[in-house]
Amino acid sequence: MRYITFSFLMISSVLGYAQDRMDSMITTVLTSSDPTSTDVNAYNEIIKHLIRQYPDSAKLFIDRLAGAEQSDDYTRIMAKRWLGEYYDQLSSFDSAIVCFEQMLDIAQASGYDSLKAKAFYELGSTNIYLGNMPEAKENLTEALDLYERMNHSIGVQDAMYTLAVVYMYEEKYELALTSYLSLDTLMRKEENVDSVFLGSILHNVGYLYRQIKIYEKAEDYTRQALAFYNKEDTRNSYMLTYSLLAWIKSDKGQYKEAESDFLELLAYYENTKNEYSLAEVYLGLGTVAKSLANCENAIVYLKKAESINRRIGSFLNLATSQNIMASCYASLGFYEEATRAFTEADKLATENGSLILKTDAIAGLAEVSYQQGDHKKSSEYYDQLVTLKDSLNIRTNEKAVEELETKYQSEKKEQEIQLLTAQNQLAVQERKNQLYMFSGLSIGILVIAIFFYILYRNRRKTANKLKELDTVKSNFFANISHEFRTPLTLIKGPLQEQLSANDLDEKERSNLEIIDRSADRLLSLVDQLLDLSRLEAGSMKLQVQADSLGRCVRTLVPAFEYAADQKQIRFETDIRVEDDQSWFDRDAIEKIVVNLLSNAVKYTPEEETVQFSVSAD
Repeated sequence: MRYITFSFLMISSVLGYAQDRMDSMITTVLTSSDPTSTDVNAYNEIIKHLIRQYPDSAKLFIDRLAGAEQSDDYTRIMAKRWLGEYYDQLSSFDSAIVCFEQMLDIAQASGYDSLKAKAFYELGSTNIYLGNMPEAKENLTEALDLYERMNHSIGVQDAMYTLAVVYMYEEKYELALTSYLSLDTLMRKEENVDSVFLGSILHNVGYLYRQIKIYEKAEDYTRQALAFYNKEDTRNSYMLTYSLLAWIKSDKGQYKEAESDFLELLAYYENTKNEYSLAEVYLGLGTVAKSLANCENAIVYLKKAESINRRIGSFLNLATSQNIMASCYASLGFYEEATRAFTEADKLATENGSLILKTDAIAGLAEVSYQQGDHKKSSEYYDQLVTLKDSLNIRTNEKAVEELETKYQSEKKEQEIQLLTAQNQLAVQERKNQLYMFSGLSIGILVIAIFFYILYRNRRKTANKLKELDTVKSNFFANISHEFRTPLTLIKGPLQEQLSANDLDEKERSNLEIIDRSADRLLSLVDQLLDLSRLEAGSMKLQVQADSLGRCVRTLVPAFEYAADQKQIRFETDIRVEDDQSWFDRDAIEKIVVNLLSNAVKYTPEEETVQFSVSAD
């Protein structure tokens, strides 16, 4: 069973003020009768200093700032910003979203572009914690666009960093890793390195390597991050990275060391209001206890994690805890409790799109049903499990097709090279024939004619074979896709008829709906095979919708700027597209741009230039 956690690190910073200066600033602010434009910056510095480690103390100053009698737009914006960050610290993410939306409204109305960008950034960061990835991506793209227009280098770095977090959540690991390594290189070139920011980059690279199960590299990057935080005494970031290291030790089977680390983290987070991290620590302790065959203690910890995750709405972590707790119940022989927990994990995984967690839940339900002697239900669950695993296998097959296509393109290029070589040899032969023109004109013409005839015939044969291969491949995908669709359609007909019946009880309807959703998922995967066939046949239809072409293209460029820099290639960008809404297929544009830029960087020699220009007629 795979234990999924989301311990990536968002950007946080702590001002390193001397304590005497901070005490003086606090005294000045507290003796002021009402915040004015002259001391709002002092409030900002105090709140920023306190918000991470002492949120309740920061809240006192936030309330004073929000209650200013004659506050201007800037003061109101900052009050909403800090109140949103306060709710973030309490894991009250819905309340934080409301505050940041109010901040955005005021900033837009008053023309504060920098604070408008900050509002979009905060909305994107908070939506990540809520699992709202499409909204987060849209918010962060808006922030990145605004920061680029203002030439705000720090804002651009922050937005790129957090977009990479979205890529990690979407399991686009290569793109996320490229973004992080690019930022790492840029940061180390600066004279005054922001060690907190650099540490958070190293943390997330470690997290990324953990997700793809390269644990040695994961541990190496995580320990590097710990060294940066320890130097700056940034306690909150240090403990988050320490938590990631504990999970890596658990993954490597070092359960006693992981347990000791999690207990140390528990002592820290029990004295804070960071419920998200506290729940993850309980989940870690439960996972380690289960691995050590101490199911009673595991259930105690997992119930605490369950309670917090329900309260703050962390549903994927909740599904993970339910799967592990159900496994503990099954080991202890408490099959009813195990069935209830696995069923809830299945529901949460389905609602939040986690195929891995759903597979774990269905496998658990099949095993529990078998242990209870209900072989019919166990068989039904195993049938559903086969369908889920088939979906995973289809994904694997899609990757194999991509590899085959890459191999085919390579072979095609080799054939073109061979043809060019033959043509060069022909030119040399023609020059030689000129020397013997008067003595062997007839023989020369005959030789040339025969040569061209053979060359023509070989090219025709090659072209015909390539065409036959393309036709066979397209027909294969089309035929196998239609063969899959026929039984699926026959399954869904009776299934829809059963669902329309009014005498179904809730459990029967739930089971039928699960089967219906699984059939729809499999139909979707079959449709992807059909799309590939249509693309080969030239009949692919675009999924056009209104969006900003400029923002879409700009978000793809930074990752390739890093790759070009590593090869000492100059990368010039000229994007002359308005940000107005236009109609296009976003997925198709992203694939085209990524393919063009990947090939450009790959095949351009060192010290040369790649020019990327986008314009709209």
